This record gives sequence, structure tokens and C-alpha cells, in this order.
Amino acid sequence: MVYEFGPYRLEPSTRRLWRDGAPVSLTPKAFDTLLALVERRDRVVEKSELMSLVWPDSFVEEANLSQTIFVLRKTLGEAPDGRPFIDTVPRRGYRFAAGVRDHTAGPPVSTKAAGPSILRPIPIAVAAVALILVVSAVTWMRRSSDPAARIESLVVLPFGDLSDDGQPDSLADSMTDALITKLGQISGLRVISRTSAITYKRTSKTVPQIGSELNVDAVVEGTVQRLSGRVRLNMKLIHAATDGTVWAETYEADVHDAIALHHEIARAIANRTAVTLTREEIERLAETTRVTPQVYEAYLKGRYFWNRRSEPDMRQAIQQFEEALRHDSGYAPAHAGLADSYALYASYGWPLPGGNAWNRAVAAAEKALQLDPRLADGHTSRARIALNYELDWQRTEEGYRRALELNPGYANAHHWYGYYLMLTGRVKEGEAELRRALELDPLSPIINANVGMASYFGRKYDDAIAHWRRALEMHRNYRLLHVYTAAAYIAKGTYHDAIAELQKSIELSGAGSWERALLAHSYGRTGRAHDARKLLSDAGSGGDTDAYSRAIAYVGLGETDQAFSWLERAVDSRMGSFNEVNADPIFDTLRADPRFGVLLRRMRFPVSGAIDVSAQR
Repeated sequence: MVYEFGPYRLEPSTRRLWRDGAPVSLTPKAFDTLLALVERRDRVVEKSELMSLVWPDSFVEEANLSQTIFVLRKTLGEAPDGRPFIDTVPRRGYRFAAGVRDHTAGPPVSTKAAGPSILRPIPIAVAAVALILVVSAVTWMRRSSDPAARIESLVVLPFGDLSDDGQPDSLADSMTDALITKLGQISGLRVISRTSAITYKRTSKTVPQIGSELNVDAVVEGTVQRLSGRVRLNMKLIHAATDGTVWAETYEADVHDAIALHHEIARAIANRTAVTLTREEIERLAETTRVTPQVYEAYLKGRYFWNRRSEPDMRQAIQQFEEALRHDSGYAPAHAGLADSYALYASYGWPLPGGNAWNRAVAAAEKALQLDPRLADGHTSRARIALNYELDWQRTEEGYRRALELNPGYANAHHWYGYYLMLTGRVKEGEAELRRALELDPLSPIINANVGMASYFGRKYDDAIAHWRRALEMHRNYRLLHVYTAAAYIAKGTYHDAIAELQKSIELSGAGSWERALLAHSYGRTGRAHDARKLLSDAGSGGDTDAYSRAIAYVGLGETDQAFSWLERAVDSRMGSFNEVNADPIFDTLRADPRFGVLLRRMRFPVSGAIDVSAQR
């Protein structure tokens, strides 16, 4: 007996699968799974039954079956009616969906013509060229007519909550974030980060509008509905340009297992895109991480407050991460969130009751990696600590690179890695990473701002100013863009423009230590030393919190000894932006001083990271 469905022919006796007369490569377990589904095509095959049929003498996890089904779907493609050959029946199993024709065994039908050729022989080179043209044409036609073949980037819009139980839509937000994280692990797929996607919550914009604004091929939409202790998800993958549905599916699960569905949904979406998955990515998509909605909600709140960057918000972030860990002490992402929060406390010099912030950051990051060595967030957190606290430049790069291996779509890792590369003088490489981060998170103000730093550190000040002017059209009230623009005007020597820009920043959010430092620097350069010293006096003793900023002010006043004294304090305290000293043009006047080289050696700067200012002007 043989079975035929669509263009395929399945032969149990020879254990072969054929497509249009050509053999199709399948692993033994994939063949056994396909045969079991085809033979039982009249019903749903429970997962437990499939696992006992395919792995009769072994104990395996459900993930093995999920991975095998994923590979089969990728191999078989779509049935003639556009549906997958294998349907998922949530929480139960799988069903073979295509029509099957039974036949007695016989040779596979070949698509090649029989009999001797009556055509004149064609030279091999001509035949090869013709073959290439035909294959290219067919490929182009298939890609032109199949929306899924053109999906290489997408955005997951915030899921809608259809429940009428009066509860907040935290579960919908949690499931959105989990799916974005899972899809971001696919290297060939550009997935817009949550911070940009969240701006489209409850939007009235059409799918083509969103696709155009974010420059993506597809949009994922979903709704979540609670039903007596269970959750139902309705999912759609929509081609952005045509607004046509490429894939739709409904999933149902117990409310406590709902977030764990993201791995199954991610596999289904990946199967409908143009990307080719690596073996490691297939394994990652098969991994199931179970986390309760309560824990995930607290974690997401922590990340929300952490992104706001103020000291009161950072206290809230720490409270939320600790709340998540009270419910699940083994939840590694919450430990990584704590590490990032403590690191910012330490960098900004905020007082932390009860202990050293850097020590807490190290402990939290290492706990996250101990719990989950494959957590990209954990490697990113540890790399940032290595850079800002331990001054271990090699460990920093290794950490960021490992994070990006594990999650190529993690915008924060691309962002911080790009920043690290620029600090070490690898400005072009750093800019490439930052632009990748911006592709993943196009609405992020901080990433947009730091993309311009590549031109600033590269001494291309007009390019930097032009970039920040464009960014201000999108982020009108983002003070950092005004501060960065002022720094570029200072580097150009147009101090009056710098002062005007700094006043705009002060109008927005008051005079921070950076604004005061750049103003004092500009006043010093324009003969207003009295005004510069008054700014420094108004700022108080300074301490270590803004030591780096005070060094900037003293450079403008031409007081080199004071500038070096404050730079040394900044390095010792590990506070502020002290590790920018190698790249920032504002310190170019100090480079000829032997103390500058001594300072870089104290910071353990890579020898290859020295900035050649003359080559960049």
C-alpha cells in the first residue's frame, strides 16, 4: 500500500517519501510521524499516542514531537488549497488535513519524459545557462505570487483583550512580549522590538500603514479571551502590503499555561516566512518555558520602569523584579532585570540603602546565567557590568556577541554592543550595530540618539547634527537630542549655537549635570569664565556623581590639571560616562598630554582602541 497526497507519494514498504518523482529527505522519526498521521487521517491523533508510536522504547519530552512536526511542516510546505498538511489541535494533538489517495505499491511517477530524445544535443554551457534562467524565473514567479515567500521582517502588534471579566489586559501584554522574544531568536527574521510595537496599542492605523511606517513585510495580530479558567488566542499573520491573511490559527490553554504557547505560535509563524532556520533555532523554538501570568506581569512592569531611567522609576523597577522573584525565585529574566537596575544605580551614583550597587548587579547577573546560560538578557547584563565596573573589555565583547548568538533580534544587545565598539575606536562597526538596533526598535529615542554618536565620535559633526535634527522631528521633547547636538556644536567651535541648544534642553527638563557642564565649557571658551565658575559653584561640591561632567567644564576653562583630577575621580568611582573619554572629541585638547595615555591604561583600554584624531578630521 502507498499513500498519495498533493504532489507527494508515501511508501511504507521502502520508507521513502517522493515529490513529483523525486525523493524527499526525511529523518526516520519524521517519516514515522508522517506515516502515523496519514494512516490515522480520519481523526485527531493525541500527542501521547504519537509519542508512543514514534518513540515506543524511549522516554522523550513533548518538545521532541513538536520539533518533528515543525520540520515536517517546513518540508511539506502547503497543500494545494493553501493550508498546511498537518493541523494542530490545541492541547490535544495533530490531524493530517489533506486528502489522501490509497494505491497498491508501484514505481513512483517521474516527471521526466520517457523515450529517446529527438532534439539536437545542446552544448553543456548553454544548457547550464538556460537551466539557471529557468530556475531563477520560477523562483521569482513563486516569490512574486506567494506573500509568505517575501516575509523577512514583521511586527507583533499588542494583543487585544476580549475578556469581559474586568481584569486588566496584562495577560495579553505578557503573551505579546513572550512571542516577540521568541521570534527575535530567529537570525533571518527582523522582528520589531516591544518598545516600538507597543506604540501601536489600540491604534486606528491600517496594516499597510503600520507596515510602511516600520518597514516590515508582515504584521502579527492576536486577541486573548479568558473563558472559565482557560484562555483562547486567535492569531493572524497578515501580509503588510496587501493586507492579505497569510496564516490564521486558534489556540486554547489553561490560563496558567497560556504564556507557554508562545513557542508553538512562533514555530507556526516561522513556518510561513521566507527565512531558513538553523538547527539551533529549530531547537530553541521547540523549547517550552513555563511562567505564570503573575510573574511575567511583574517582570514586564519592571522593564517598563527600568526603561524610564529616573531614580524613582528605578526603585519601582527593582520592586517589580523582586515581586516576580517572590513568586518564582528561579525566573532568570527577573534576575537579569535586577542586574540592569543595580548597574544603573551604580552608574548614576544614586544612593542605594543596604549595600554596594555594583556588587548587587554582579550577583544578580551571575544568578540569571546560572539559572539559564542561554538567556540573552543575562549575557547582556553581565557584559555591561564588565564594561562599566570591571573594565574588562574582552569579557564585554564576548558577552555581547554571545547574547546576539542566542537572540539575534535583541535590540538592546545590538545597541550596547554598538556603543562598546565605538568606545574602543571601532566606529564603523559600532554604527552598523546601532543601525541594526534601530531597525529592530525604530521608535526608540535613545537608540536614535546614539546612532548619531557614530558621526560625532567619527568627527563628522555636520552629519551628526543633521541626524539629530531629523530625530527631533520624531522625538520633540527628548532632551538628550538637544544635549548631543550642543556637544557637536562645541566640537565644531560654534559655541553660541551650543548655548542655544542647551537652553532648549533646560527648558524641557531643567539643568542636569551634563547641561551645566557643557554650558560651563561653552562659557569658558567664549571668555565668560565668571559665568562658567558660577555654574560650577551652583552645582555644589560635585563629588563623584558628576565627576566626568565637571571634567568637561574644566576643559572649557583651560584648566587641564583640574580636568585630569576629575577624570581620575570619575574612573575610580565608575560613575557617569567616564568610559567615553577615549572617543569624545571634547577631550581632544588633552590627548597630547602624557597623562591622557596614563588614564587610558588605568582604564585597561585595548591598545587597538586608541583614537587617531588626525585620521578622522
